[in-house]
Amino acid sequence: MWRRLRVSLPASIATHSREQTLYIGRDGLIRRHDYEVEIQGNNATTRYLLGPVNVEGILLPSGFRVYPR
Repeated sequence: MWRRLRVSLPASIATHSREQTLYIGRDGLIRRHDYEVEIQGNNATTRYLLGPVNVEGILLPSGFRVYPR
């Protein structure tokens, strides 16, 4: 089961889109990231973060897959 967190970022932050949705697993890691690529005509995109690895005490994804939504 994943929990969903919808975020709104200020225009001063350079990012894919101001509105984004993160899906967080029971382990506290981000598993999925939904956003729209605003500079490409608001293409709806889903990115799955895969294979977490420990890098000096910080868990980071070792890969990801991107799909159109």
